[in-house]
Amino acid sequence: MGKIVFITHDIGIYGASKSFQITLKNLIEKKIIKKSEVIIIYPKTFRKFAKVITEKKINNSYLKNFNNKREWILPTNFGINVKNVDYSNNFLSQRNRIFRIMLFYIYWIYKYKMEIKRENVEKIYLNSIILWPVLLVLPKKIEIIMHIREILDFNDSLLSKFVKKLIIKKCFKLIAIDKKTSKEFENYK
Repeated sequence: MGKIVFITHDIGIYGASKSFQITLKNLIEKKIIKKSEVIIIYPKTFRKFAKVITEKKINNSYLKNFNNKREWILPTNFGINVKNVDYSNNFLSQRNRIFRIMLFYIYWIYKYKMEIKRENVEKIYLNSIILWPVLLVLPKKIEIIMHIREILDFNDSLLSKFVKKLIIKKCFKLIAIDKKTSKEFENYK
């Protein structure tokens, strides 16, 4: 069997990260997947202080049990609004998000894509809908599972409509945390 990549936008000990770690632990304990088949990808930090915090978070989590962890430049939420979550929309924040997205795509072309091929990846699990820009580059032959935790504000903008269609088209499975969260995707496939 090929490997399963788990991409998470957060490695803390609460919320989405905690849920992700519990899911991963249960999949391994119930022998649905093997620890050796798992690759964990988490966001790269650029500031020295943030790196120390990231290492501390990993050492205090279930993720410390995995040797196959990778720190990637991951795109952050861009272009869609998550209800009740304040993503700063000032110029600097938007510029930084665009910069991370461009860096991710450059790294995808020159590095990440080859890592995925070399590891014989069969499935990719995205821990949050805010990782949607990753869908633009993932190969069609890989099953993509996305965990939807956020209630999206799908207004009538072209980008919002594009993101929803992209998620529906590219994801093999969607996992929603509740009915309210899944409402936008009820007519999925």
